[in-house]
Amino acid sequence: MLLSNKLSKDQKRNVLVVYPGRFHPFHKGHKAVFDRLCKQYGKDQVFIATSNKTEPVKSPFSFSDKMQFMALSGVDQDRIVETTQPYRAPELVSKYDAKTTQLILVVSQKDMNEDARFASWTKKDGNPTYFQPMPSDPDEMSMLEHHGYILTVPTTEFSVLGKPMVSATEVRDKFARANLKTQKAIIKDLFGNYNDTVLQTMQIKLTG
Repeated sequence: MLLSNKLSKDQKRNVLVVYPGRFHPFHKGHKAVFDRLCKQYGKDQVFIATSNKTEPVKSPFSFSDKMQFMALSGVDQDRIVETTQPYRAPELVSKYDAKTTQLILVVSQKDMNEDARFASWTKKDGNPTYFQPMPSDPDEMSMLEHHGYILTVPTTEFSVLGKPMVSATEVRDKFARANLKTQKAIIKDLFGNYNDTVLQTMQIKLTG
């Protein structure tokens, strides 16, 4: 059953698009997804949500590090949100009117296949979970006070120095094994630009 889709004449429907992730590191595959979302929904409606959580090897980069990478890739700072829960982003979502805003969470097909939180759209009691699959017709979407929606996007393949890659893990491994000249080339290819600060950050976090 559809909930709260009818707005009064003085209410304007708003769309909030959240692209969450760990981003260790953010790379041009992520940037390609972000650019497509901005083109589809409008730049002012799209945010990248990530946390400051770090752990050795798997999640080496802080929120500040990730901001550096995204900025070098051409993402404006005001489009990046720090949150303790990237797949909920309460710090961002709470700023929007729950009665007039539709919430879209963007998830890659790879994460959909691997993350248990998307294994079912039904709770144990038979009721629908808060997040539901994105319908083809936006008029079928409820406002975020009732449901948010998962927009599944294809896993973006990209290459680094001519080698095809599909994950940030591959990027970290390639950078850690490279010499200085190759590391600089990786940064330029990965982010579309180069600067020494990003080089130093990646060297410290990935090679010690």
